[in-house]
Amino acid sequence: MRRLFTLMFVTAAVLVASLSAVYASSDSPTARAEEGVVNTVEAARSVKGVNYAFEPSTVTVNSGDNVTITFSNEDGGVDHNIEVSKLFTSAECNGPCTITVSFVAPAPGEYQLYCITHPDMVGTLKVN
Repeated sequence: MRRLFTLMFVTAAVLVASLSAVYASSDSPTARAEEGVVNTVEAARSVKGVNYAFEPSTVTVNSGDNVTITFSNEDGGVDHNIEVSKLFTSAECNGPCTITVSFVAPAPGEYQLYCITHPDMVGTLKVN
């Protein structure tokens, strides 16, 4: 009888230990990066077109941010847009008007902002 009791006790202990190990591994507090997860940081910036210039002249964002730029053309009766080659191009609008563009910030570096109709109207998109 003592052998049977010992065998049952050992079997129950092994079963409890096994279930505890399975439960602990499925509830691991360790954070793991998942492949295919996209950066969801939103960055909103405002830029004005005033006297044929961008204000501010430099827009700073972080690489991978989902960026929205609201461009306000304050030059009445003048067509402006805002563009970064191969990244985004807004429509032209005759001021006063407002345009919004959205894009994912590229690799770190400095990119030229410009107005397609006014080649001297330039600024900088700085990506950290």
